[in-house]
Amino acid sequence: MDWLTEPLAVVIASVISSAVIAAIISNRATYRSIAVEAITKERITWLDELRAIAVELTTKFAAINRTSELATLQSIESGDRVLAQLQLHLNPDGSKEKEILRLAEELRKASESKVDYRTREVEFMLAVRRLLKEEWEKAKVEAGVSKRSAS
Repeated sequence: MDWLTEPLAVVIASVISSAVIAAIISNRATYRSIAVEAITKERITWLDELRAIAVELTTKFAAINRTSELATLQSIESGDRVLAQLQLHLNPDGSKEKEILRLAEELRKASESKVDYRTREVEFMLAVRRLLKEEWEKAKVEAGVSKRSAS
């Protein structure tokens, strides 16, 4: 009977080791899937928040720009508060983010001076839209929807 138990032990050991390896691979794939899903959800939330901040910022500065007399201190403070939210929401080291912050500051100045406001607003919104598009493409790559590599 020894001739039967030895091959049987090898088969059982092979089956068990295969099951363990399959479980490890499955666990890693599940973890990656959960991580990608969580990151993608956070990125989408961040994009929605950025959109809302950009809209609020342009709305506040447009109100300052439209006032016939000097903007009230309260209006300016309100606009500056949204500008601060934008600054905290963006990566301070990213080139597109730096451009958005530069344009937001120009937009603030234009709203108070009432010079070239509409041009600055269009430039600001275009820069935000470009960043939103880039980040959306990254989210699609992370989710496995797009074949373009993440940069």
